[in-house]
Amino acid sequence: MKKLILDTTDSKKTTVKLEIDGKTEELTESNKPKSQITLILIDKLFKKNNLKPKDIDEIEVNTGPGSYTGTRVGVSIANAFGFGLNFLYCLIFPHPSNNHRAHVLHPKSIILVIGLLIFSSLFFSSNLNPLGTRIKAAADVSIQELLLFTNQKRTENNLSILTFNDQLATAAENKAADMFEKNYWAHNAPDGITPWTFIKDAGYNYVFAGENLARGFKNSDDIVDAWMASPTHRANVLSSKYKEVGFAVKSGTLNGEETILVVQEFGSTSVLSDTTSGSPPAVTAPETSSLGGLNMSGSVQSIPKLSVSSEIIIFLILGFIAIFIIDVFYIKRKKIIRFAGHNVDHILFLGVIIFIIIIFNTGAVL
Repeated sequence: MKKLILDTTDSKKTTVKLEIDGKTEELTESNKPKSQITLILIDKLFKKNNLKPKDIDEIEVNTGPGSYTGTRVGVSIANAFGFGLNFLYCLIFPHPSNNHRAHVLHPKSIILVIGLLIFSSLFFSSNLNPLGTRIKAAADVSIQELLLFTNQKRTENNLSILTFNDQLATAAENKAADMFEKNYWAHNAPDGITPWTFIKDAGYNYVFAGENLARGFKNSDDIVDAWMASPTHRANVLSSKYKEVGFAVKSGTLNGEETILVVQEFGSTSVLSDTTSGSPPAVTAPETSSLGGLNMSGSVQSIPKLSVSSEIIIFLILGFIAIFIIDVFYIKRKKIIRFAGHNVDHILFLGVIIFIIIIFNTGAVL
């Protein structure tokens, strides 16, 4: 039987007694606030007898001037709060109680974190959840937003807005499907089919036509921004020759990678209104022509755009790097000799991992 007795009947002192199987230990303190000293005395008794608040079977409170009620609840909360702060501190910062090395840097903790990351990646992978990845991937990319952001860029440059055209959208859908089916990332298919073929097969009789491609992006505005950052793609978006546009947004596997493919097809079926009446109509672009100013041999431009999962992993890695840096300064300041650690090597290694994650989460336009 373990009993805790709190005596505050004397306004000038506080007494805490601990009865264990008939034996009593007592601590008394005065000239300090009762609420403060009571917890201190309880903590001393608990540590001396290697007890925790949950080990107490009964609490007796003898009240007096300046006393308070709810002592058992208060003690439990105070101890739980103190334990939580101490746990977090030892988890992140070096301290004598954790052998001068943050708990999170111990091998068991690192293995646990790696295991959780691997488990989460497997649980949410496309192999275990074939539809989940595709639905999530396309959630933030929509044709309506692509049209809105494209026309915003044109309006900002004093150009007329583009009208959405179903035939160009069909051409874009067919082009995206063909790219996934034949597994290529280019304007021209491996069998020689050009973008113009998809546009004409959709029933669109163009005078001018152009195409922009994007892959690996998670947001519509990021895609349009990437196009605007490339001179050749920007020329398509801001061309006065085009009056209509169509989009396709499809998720699938391209070159062994789950990705989002966006196709933007531009077109115009008539000669521009500001063309001089005496001038001959523009000749339809031949099959080998450039795409509305975008040369077919142009290089791919890559833009880093991280997914939410990648951002979480990078955040965790940065946290580890910060803890390693704290550990380095602590060891130097305290002049502690340690035969294991190699913190600088760990920091460099984690930095390389972040670099690799950024590289592999790069969106591209073509």
